[in-house]
Amino acid sequence: MHEMAIAMNILDIVERTAQENRAAAVKDIFLEVGALAGVMIPALEFNLDIAKRNTRAWEAGIHIQQIEGRGRCPACGETFPMDFYIEPCPRCEGSFLSMVAGNELRVREIEVERN
Repeated sequence: MHEMAIAMNILDIVERTAQENRAAAVKDIFLEVGALAGVMIPALEFNLDIAKRNTRAWEAGIHIQQIEGRGRCPACGETFPMDFYIEPCPRCEGSFLSMVAGNELRVREIEVERN
């Protein structure tokens, strides 16, 4: 279950940012997770709840926005929703697609409480 490793990395980013900004506590953590990033959001939420214990983010709310997968066909230029990495272009049936959205995994925002 790699979601625990992801949760630990997120909390490292949050703790480091809180410390650099001399925050007493982290109130909210806002994340963006792509639908094609290979992350199970319920498992990530569960692991974040465990990982944030004994950190400045102990009582922080976790807010996850899932980003839709989107692909672009270089053959015809069509941009379309993707549910899988390997999908044919809905317009020309081309198979060499480039992903333009959906593999994100980032900390978008951290809301902190100052001393």
